[in-house]
Amino acid sequence: MLIAERIINVFGSSKKEISIRIFSPEKQQKDWSCRYVIDWPDQSITRKIHGIDSAQALVLAIYMIGTDLYSSTYHEQGRLSLDGKKGAFGFPVPKLIRDDVPGYEDM
Repeated sequence: MLIAERIINVFGSSKKEISIRIFSPEKQQKDWSCRYVIDWPDQSITRKIHGIDSAQALVLAIYMIGTDLYSSTYHEQGRLSLDGKKGAFGFPVPKLIRDDVPGYEDM
């Protein structure tokens, strides 16, 4: 079940939208998984992140979304924005890589 969605703009020769969808965590045999989808202009990616419980799976998925956004070519080229603001997409990245992410702003 879809639990959250965010739309981010991509600028280039024309304005496009990237849809980011997060689905509710699901119980697996030994852990939990949380699926998310990012609909990039050129492809759609789906990932499942696992945690020891539903809360951890959801939090880890949110961090992975931030990592995917900030490590994308679109961000490196300065082409992503949320509500007209570049570099602040509302998703955190792991502390380990925070200093290496150009344009990252804490939420």
